Amino acid sequence: MRNLAKLIAALTALTFMSACGTTRSSESTAPTSASDGDVAATQEAENVHKIGEMHRYSDGLDVTVQKIESLPEGSLDSDVNGSPVLITIIVRNGTGKTVDTASFGEWITSGGVEATTYTDPDIGAQDPTSDLLPGGTITYKVAAIVNDPQAIQIDWGNSTLDHPHSHWISTGSVERQTAH
Repeated sequence: MRNLAKLIAALTALTFMSACGTTRSSESTAPTSASDGDVAATQEAENVHKIGEMHRYSDGLDVTVQKIESLPEGSLDSDVNGSPVLITIIVRNGTGKTVDTASFGEWITSGGVEATTYTDPDIGAQDPTSDLLPGGTITYKVAAIVNDPQAIQIDWGNSTLDHPHSHWISTGSVERQTAH
């Protein structure tokens, strides 16, 4: 209870402090010319890829959503309706710095619905947790139950590096998983 009171007091203080001494301009943040808008659209389009394509960040971090495989019905212990899939992601560290793989995140939607993701070491779906040294590569898999296996969007990000999210979209290229 004391911690809750401290939290409320801290949030109240932050609210008052953030309201004092700042003035916001009413200037628009819209592009000032057609070329600025074109640059913004190009940068956003550069972050959208097909499955199998690599995204290279300016610091040398390379990310590829290599493939999406359909899993047999019932292969994930779940009562969620949908189609189970296994997504393979490859990250190559060309940054010259050690990268904490526990900071990687994937957000998956399918048919306009947020997918449910699972960790299941039995099928190789496990979040990475180790450091990725400069020059190193890690391949990991994410299991998910999706609404429409032919319309999957995967957003990838790293919470400790200043990178915009990269996006991959499936175009009906879901492979059948072979028996282990």
